[in-house]
Amino acid sequence: MPGSSQVEVFSQLRSSHQRLEQLVDAIDSGGLHQPSACSQWSVGQVVAHLGSGAEIALEALRAGLAGSTEPVAEETMQRLWAEYDTLDAVPAASRSMTANATLVEAFENLTPVQLADARVPFMMGPVPTATFAAFRLSEHAVHTWDVDVTRDGDAELDVASAAVILENVVTPLIGRLGRPSGPAADLDVRLTDRGTTMRLELGDPVTIREDASTTAADGSLVISTPGFVRLVYGRLDSQRTPDDVSVTGTVSLDGLRETFPGF
Repeated sequence: MPGSSQVEVFSQLRSSHQRLEQLVDAIDSGGLHQPSACSQWSVGQVVAHLGSGAEIALEALRAGLAGSTEPVAEETMQRLWAEYDTLDAVPAASRSMTANATLVEAFENLTPVQLADARVPFMMGPVPTATFAAFRLSEHAVHTWDVDVTRDGDAELDVASAAVILENVVTPLIGRLGRPSGPAADLDVRLTDRGTTMRLELGDPVTIREDASTTAADGSLVISTPGFVRLVYGRLDSQRTPDDVSVTGTVSLDGLRETFPGF
């Protein structure tokens, strides 16, 4: 990841943290118990999940900086999840925001050498620190939207954050995020905010090609980058789909929602 892209990842992670911080500050204890946009989780549970995730990510980051390739131990993750589970919503949210701030600062304080050389143990093997931060951003930004949209029905992912997530998470992992739900088809996806088109291949596995294709597509999807990220994360239901999203050809929007059930 180029140096300029590394700076953008950390900047967007900071912005996402600040966005969540503002949301949590405006929510009372009753609001923390309200349903979020994340299936079966309350707002408080989403916030707490981001806290335990931040503490686990910090453990992994510190391990990578120390030269370890061992992932965070299962017992450590279980302990952190259990600690958050024992807390009421308000103290869990407070601990979460502190943990998130600490993790963001840890990323921002990385030295040029650490950015270039360190590798963080992760589910896909050791990855550069900036790549690890991009995955953290994908989790943080999407779950922050899960909270934000409960208070503002028109809330959307930040465009710059969505671009980082698309490049560093969605594109390389689209085969894990999508599952074939119908006949194979190729879809030209025009990202309205970027003015670019990529080819979404709905086969087994699902793939994305960013280069121009010489073959005709079976249909097209016109959508913003934030909207596309929400689609592949299972967060583009009929109540939360912008009016300017359009699909043509053999693939329907409902079919795409089935392909990307989310988490």
